[in-house]
Amino acid sequence: MQGQRGRHEQARECFRRALERAPDDPLLLANLGIACEALGETEPALRAYDRALEHDRCCRPARLNRARLRLRAGDLAGAREDCEVLLAASPDDVEARFSRAEVALAAGGFDSAIDDCRRVLEQDPAHGGALLDLGVAMAALGRLEGAQAIFDQLRDNPPSALARWRLPGEEAPPALERLDARAIFLNRSWQRLIRADWRDRERLTAMARRLAAEEPTPALAEPAVAFPLLSLDLRPAVLRVWLRRVSAALEEQAPSPAASPPVCRSLRGRIRLGYLSAHFGRHPNSLNMGAVYSAHDRGRFEVVGLSLRPDDGSRWYRWIRNECDQFFNLHALDSEQAARRIRELGVDLLVDLDGYTTGARPEILARRPAPLQLSYLGFPAAIPAAFYDYDICSRAAEHGPWQGDPACPIWLPHTHFPFDERNLPARPSTRAAEGLPEGAIVFCCFCNTYKIEPEVFGRWMQILAGVPDGVLWLLQRSGEASGRLRRAAAEHGIDPGRLLFAPHTEVDEHLARYPLADLFLDTFCYNAHTTAQEALYSGLPVLTSPGATRAARIGASLVRAAGLPELVCRSHEEYRDRAIELGRDRDALRGLKEKLRRNRERAPLFDVAGRIRDLERAYETAWRRHLRGLPPAPIDLSAGTA
Repeated sequence: MQGQRGRHEQARECFRRALERAPDDPLLLANLGIACEALGETEPALRAYDRALEHDRCCRPARLNRARLRLRAGDLAGAREDCEVLLAASPDDVEARFSRAEVALAAGGFDSAIDDCRRVLEQDPAHGGALLDLGVAMAALGRLEGAQAIFDQLRDNPPSALARWRLPGEEAPPALERLDARAIFLNRSWQRLIRADWRDRERLTAMARRLAAEEPTPALAEPAVAFPLLSLDLRPAVLRVWLRRVSAALEEQAPSPAASPPVCRSLRGRIRLGYLSAHFGRHPNSLNMGAVYSAHDRGRFEVVGLSLRPDDGSRWYRWIRNECDQFFNLHALDSEQAARRIRELGVDLLVDLDGYTTGARPEILARRPAPLQLSYLGFPAAIPAAFYDYDICSRAAEHGPWQGDPACPIWLPHTHFPFDERNLPARPSTRAAEGLPEGAIVFCCFCNTYKIEPEVFGRWMQILAGVPDGVLWLLQRSGEASGRLRRAAAEHGIDPGRLLFAPHTEVDEHLARYPLADLFLDTFCYNAHTTAQEALYSGLPVLTSPGATRAARIGASLVRAAGLPELVCRSHEEYRDRAIELGRDRDALRGLKEKLRRNRERAPLFDVAGRIRDLERAYETAWRRHLRGLPPAPIDLSAGTA
């Protein structure tokens, strides 16, 4: 067959011509789909498989290939249905059973995945994909020794067929030398936290602490391990060890950077400021940073946007593209090409807005494309990396002195968070429209589910117990997470019906919800950041209790900057007691809202223009040091404001 010889275009045309003579032939339709799929034409392939199955619901190639396409598209229910149909017709169908194992693995059904993988291996002991998935599922369940033994076996004797397999959600074949059962357990346990599944949280936290003291493997130094650690109860020193090992791996892998442009551009008069991000578009960073790009003093700064994602069609992407003096999309370039392009553009100060978040490309910064490189806003921790010269933060969000990291701190006054008020709706929604009881005290937290951990949830349940007419309004991320939280409420003796969930909606409609609540309850290990700003700008007071890390202290810095220091609690017990006290005193709640309304005219949080001037002072101070040939040093612009 031409398709099997790699001539997919010719094969596709051949099947199309054959279908002109036999338009209802299910095997011809299935083979057309296979040819389209080989060419990357996913939608035409799905249409061909659908048509084949209309004429023969048991057409194996159509059913099996559609299951795999559905799995890649995230349609787990559809993929599982296709597998079940095949297995009902032929229980010994190895590939159908393996595909069902893949679906179970993607859905977090690790026990089911293990059962199906073992059945596959009984029939085909050399099935590399089933062996790999068996190891991944065992690692996800914490069966680390058995999982690592499988990975070692694969590494020592890799099946030739393994190059064809992809782990669910992955685009490339697995790098066998980087398979580490502990890294998989860390990742999959965090995925369970997203679904409010706390069963492995204590073990996950203990493992993160223990592994910080051990020699890392390559898989434990990947940037992807860094972000999940922010939501765990880790001491700053432990978090710093993890971040340093990630940074060291990036530094070691990066080629020697080309010489940066000579420092003679001070004669040009303006600093060429590059903002690098994979999150231009519909993302919290854009809700924060949107006001910054257009407000920079064009007599002193030239603003260059450097996007690491394609245009998502959103108004935020359009705003940023239009408000930068120059805007370049680098997402199609590899790291070396992107670094070379930034160097060619003559960027003076490169401001990375991502850190080690999802989609970030720190390997670009490791190649040193700009004379000065700064970390700002997107990753709520100081990253100890030699490829950052400065880390922009605020003293109010820090705990303890600077640790002498390679990136020197720049401390801004009050808070380092800007905000784009263009996102605020013209008018609020109504309680009736949102399904809220009119007479209730509405406590609210619209944070991502992974920020909700057992300690803060337990305090919330104590608050509801102390405020009988109170309800807790949360953001619905998935039916699975909502169900778990309601069951957890019942275990605390609270009526699950007192937990209300706001469905996902457009940003404007979501922001219109905040004024309907009475008090926003912050999370502990990883505070509300953008979400707290949304609440405060919408007139909703935020109650918070700071922890030890920056991620756990930003909430307090925002609340203080909004002029509400009385809502920053020194302990979790004080947080609970204060919420109950306010929940029983409607006049006090109204007074807080009125104070917040008055503070819009004078509190530093709401002075976005002032925040941008602070940023510009920071940039100019760092650049002047560089022009004088001085190394980076801490820059404190926060005198009297911490």
